[in-house]
Amino acid sequence: MEFSVNNSQGVVNITLSGQLTYVDAPQFGSILSHLDNSGVTGAQFDVGGLDFIDSTGMSLFVHAYDASKAHGFDVTISGATDKVRAALTKAGFDNLVTVS
Repeated sequence: MEFSVNNSQGVVNITLSGQLTYVDAPQFGSILSHLDNSGVTGAQFDVGGLDFIDSTGMSLFVHAYDASKAHGFDVTISGATDKVRAALTKAGFDNLVTVS
């Protein structure tokens, strides 16, 4: 997984590319650290560059969701390709966060 993080007026924009799998769990912690801030008003994950996500990768979004609820902001996942969108929808992420 490759990622970039940009904070724009309290909204944390995270762009992910490659594959999000169990191998990336330790690295994802650094992404979550950007959400653990009282000044954050929202988080936007652009997953348009992901070509694969496994169950552990999806569980990492649960951690992002938990962080958002602890700090009172929403998470949005956007740009998912058909394969990634199908995996997120099948796992029910569209019931937790906005998947567009």
